[in-house]
Amino acid sequence: MLLSLVVWLGGIVFFGAVMAPVLFSVLPSTELAASVIGPSLKILHAMGLTAGFVFLAAFFVVRQRISRSLFTRFVPVLVLQMVLLTAVSQFYVIRRMEKVRPQLAGYTYTTPLLDRGKKAEAARQEFDSLHRWSTRIEGTVLILGLIALAYFAPAYGFYSFVPRHSSEDH
Repeated sequence: MLLSLVVWLGGIVFFGAVMAPVLFSVLPSTELAASVIGPSLKILHAMGLTAGFVFLAAFFVVRQRISRSLFTRFVPVLVLQMVLLTAVSQFYVIRRMEKVRPQLAGYTYTTPLLDRGKKAEAARQEFDSLHRWSTRIEGTVLILGLIALAYFAPAYGFYSFVPRHSSEDH
């Protein structure tokens, strides 16, 4: 369970903090960077959906062996929300972005094509709005995942390195 969550969250962090910024800064055009980002995001979402289903399946298989706690009630709900948000991003937001993207051909923020100016500008605004939703959803999935991951910490002794102060120390 932990591995599936870590793989998913690691993919999100790598994508958002490394891959996308590097592609948009190194490649000669945003269109070229977007042509790499789009398929990569689909792969990230497929990984996330798979990891989420693996987590939930493993959880339900071992839940009888896990003590009834806030972890057993709360974490599966978080992971289910992550799966649902990822599905919304992949199957609604990204699909809409793919339909709008061809309408942007030749449009930039500073020099829109004269013959298609208003349509291209409207398409750009819609695309930008969808992009904001995409990043918000991905950010929310990451935050939910980090919260879920935090519930693993005590179970795996991740807090054991933190010095504990007793009343005698003061």
